[in-house]
Amino acid sequence: MTNLNTEAMDKARQAIIGGFKKEPFQTFVDLKKLASPYIETKGDKSYCHAKAPTLVAWAELSEEFIDLIDDMIAKHELFPNFVSPFWYGGERGIDLPYAALAGKRAFEEPHWIPVVFGRNKETPEEAIEIMRKSWIMKKAVDAGAVAIVVKE
Repeated sequence: MTNLNTEAMDKARQAIIGGFKKEPFQTFVDLKKLASPYIETKGDKSYCHAKAPTLVAWAELSEEFIDLIDDMIAKHELFPNFVSPFWYGGERGIDLPYAALAGKRAFEEPHWIPVVFGRNKETPEEAIEIMRKSWIMKKAVDAGAVAIVVKE
């Protein structure tokens, strides 16, 4: 496990938290851009679903970046939400088929599960309202392109 108590990791954490002042939800692409001035984000690791390792949220990540994201989730500084691939638009950057279209095959071989992160644990209804206030996501929400899964 990476040492999370370094100045660089603290700066990366603060940069990620600061990114939410502009937009209430951030993709892996966004988080990498925010953290990359302070820590290495690119690597050979994948961020996978804990109970289904063939469901990949993002790939080509550093262990350091994954440890930071996991720590922020554990400390309730980030809350992941499963979403439609429309959130990533042209910035997909992961060469895997979309899990929701694969049925049972998604559990047999690697598939992509798009994830965005929020700062608060909203109900799905609250999250949709927050997204509507974000001018970037308004069209996607109004078009029904966003589906948030309730976390246990």
